[in-house]
Amino acid sequence: MDLSGLSVYKIIFMAELLGAELMFCSSLQWRSHPVLRLGATLIVCFAIAIFFPLFSYNALYTSFMFFTMFLFTIAGNAFCYKESWRNILFCCIAGYSLQHLAYEMYNLFLVIFGLGDITIQLYGSTGIVDFNALVLILYIAVYLSCYLGGYFLFAKKIRDDKLELKSIYLLVLVALIILFDIVMNAVIVYHVSGLSGGEEKFMRIMAGIYNIFCCGLALFIQFELSLRRHLEDEVDMLQQLRFLERQQYESLKENVDIINMKCHDIKHQLLAIGRERSISSSYLQEMEEAINIYDSSVKTGNPTLDIILTDKSLRCSRNRVRFSCIADASWLSFMAEEDLYSLFGNLLDNAIESVIRLDEERRVIGVQVRKEGDKGEINVYNSYEGALVFKDGLPLSTKGDDRFHGFGIRSIQYICTKYHGDLLIRPHDGIFDLTIGFALSGAEN
Repeated sequence: MDLSGLSVYKIIFMAELLGAELMFCSSLQWRSHPVLRLGATLIVCFAIAIFFPLFSYNALYTSFMFFTMFLFTIAGNAFCYKESWRNILFCCIAGYSLQHLAYEMYNLFLVIFGLGDITIQLYGSTGIVDFNALVLILYIAVYLSCYLGGYFLFAKKIRDDKLELKSIYLLVLVALIILFDIVMNAVIVYHVSGLSGGEEKFMRIMAGIYNIFCCGLALFIQFELSLRRHLEDEVDMLQQLRFLERQQYESLKENVDIINMKCHDIKHQLLAIGRERSISSSYLQEMEEAINIYDSSVKTGNPTLDIILTDKSLRCSRNRVRFSCIADASWLSFMAEEDLYSLFGNLLDNAIESVIRLDEERRVIGVQVRKEGDKGEINVYNSYEGALVFKDGLPLSTKGDDRFHGFGIRSIQYICTKYHGDLLIRPHDGIFDLTIGFALSGAEN
């Protein structure tokens, strides 16, 4: 086996590539026996790097070699992680982009500062690369900076925003950018060495800047467009939920009106039966109390809110939750019916789902709606237990499946923003306290 610069660099390249890919894959789900799988993957990938034959040193064969090694790392990651092939490709392509960006950045500094042209040595057919102390320090500094920057700017978003590649067209676009960039880089490496010293240095600097731009653009497209698609999916989901909420409100409104009318009629019929003594007074009282549960509509000064609170109070009664409400809500007329239903529906559904997990004596929910001068305030509080995790000032869902849950609090935040409200969440002493304040002159605009 020869000891040319390229024979050494292909092993270094594999280490750089696997390190970058591992960083992007760090939040993916491992398969069983992860240590064994990772060990087997490293052995196979480095064996490929060591024993890959160097039949030629031209640009096309060199590019073919690097992409073949890249394909083996993709297979290795698929062997290690229990993820869809699109997610594996997403992380591996990002890793390759970052590795190539760091390589180009490192080589650009070498050329600018006159520390030697590492590219010619690495791609050459003879001679092992001579790393002196200064070059080695620069290598570590550049790669460490690029990888740390790549983690915080891009890789961390995979975990925090749960990004995944949903568009095959985006995958193809990013892959073509990287493919074109790496092939063009290999062509330039083998064809600028014949130029004069100053012209060659200028061309290498321009090529380095071009390559860095392409890698940065590929990462930006991959992550920013994926994040935008992720946010668009969330907006679509919120719109669908709002549509369903509107249908639920119309159905609830109709049902409550019918129930109230029927209860009113039945109460009069029971009174008539009672006067005729055809039923015992105790049984009559028991029936009247049962009917009063359905006829005890909450009166807040806002017909829409009356319907919502009546429905939620019935749910509280079924789940043995103590529900208290003090509400003067006539000032909420500036808010559209569907927004009011969504706001209070999500507030109270979240509160009920929280308290029904507690012992019966701790199941407490309170609602206060009041106006003072030109300011209106909505306050909902409930008991809770356990640790709350916040992100961007909002509590994360505790329901387990973040793909479909957590939209309630986002819907609340959306409505607050729409009507220029201020949302404040203050958990304290086992009480989850949520307050929304409106400057009524601003909310009505």
